[in-house]
Amino acid sequence: MSDSWQVVADTDALCALEPEWNALWERAHDAYATQRFAWCRASWTQVAQPLGRRLHCVVGRSGGRLVTVWPFVTYRYALWTRARPLSPEVAEYTAVLTESGDGAHARVAAAWDTLCRTVRADSILLPYVPAGTALHALMERERRPMLTETTPLSSTRCETEAESESIAKMLTSRSLAKHRRRLEKMGRVEAQRVIDPARRAEIIDWTLHQKEAWLARTGGHPLWHSTELYRSFLTAMTPDERFEVFALTLDGTPVASCIARVDNVRFEQFISAYDPAYQDYSPGQLLRIEDMNWVFERGLEYDLRVGEHAYKKDWTNRSSFAVSYNVANSLWGRVAVTAREVQLGLRKPSAA
Repeated sequence: MSDSWQVVADTDALCALEPEWNALWERAHDAYATQRFAWCRASWTQVAQPLGRRLHCVVGRSGGRLVTVWPFVTYRYALWTRARPLSPEVAEYTAVLTESGDGAHARVAAAWDTLCRTVRADSILLPYVPAGTALHALMERERRPMLTETTPLSSTRCETEAESESIAKMLTSRSLAKHRRRLEKMGRVEAQRVIDPARRAEIIDWTLHQKEAWLARTGGHPLWHSTELYRSFLTAMTPDERFEVFALTLDGTPVASCIARVDNVRFEQFISAYDPAYQDYSPGQLLRIEDMNWVFERGLEYDLRVGEHAYKKDWTNRSSFAVSYNVANSLWGRVAVTAREVQLGLRKPSAA
């Protein structure tokens, strides 16, 4: 039986998918937490809709059963219209939520074809497509003009005896134990998984404040379209929605924090912060030890995510990569891709 495809473009129709969407997520054993309905709904109501984005969610069914969901938004960017996956528009992986099994690659290809045919966008952004996924394999065969950028990924898994031994050494580091003892001389040190909604909001606020202060010190670019919109998004999420907040406190005051997504396979630390007044005590690394213990007790992978940062070398035993794609989807989109290639000095013949 062939799949049928449609596009959902309004909030009510999106919300009507919730029960089927969640059931599909559970059947897709390696799906990301960002593909859960709750994450996508909050992305739409708290970030994308306030920013004036337009919804374009590709939906596939087989015999009436939901088998594929791939939500996008469209928006104006300079002289062009862009499409990108529905998200808070920060560094998230791009993947297609579809049933696992023999037909998964075909459904991903059909979802991509449906998106390209139905979305009114000059280009389609696919940020951080992990290597080895069905979407990555498809995009490597795609013949449309595109720009690509490859980013390293880091993670830690505890699947072999050798990995267990190396992780044990990480978690019992003498230097970090020394830092912990020094910090404990200043007061009561506690690592907490934060559940209370009010306390979670406090830690989220503290984390965003530390990130903004860090950007001011380093001259970095803003991380979010709007800190207030992103805060609203984060506080809308709960532990039941696979969203976790951890904190290391000194006499009840946070000195380090970690905000993470958790699915059936992995723990994604996507925001972390520490108080620079305590940097000599390595509070971020002390909290990471606690987080890793929590992760490995549950048989999960600890995903340090995108980017090649020096500190990751001490905490990872696996490496991979992700590719970000900016794909032309119209003649005007080809102009945009070509212009950007020239600007970056990356001009190369594109496939016909």
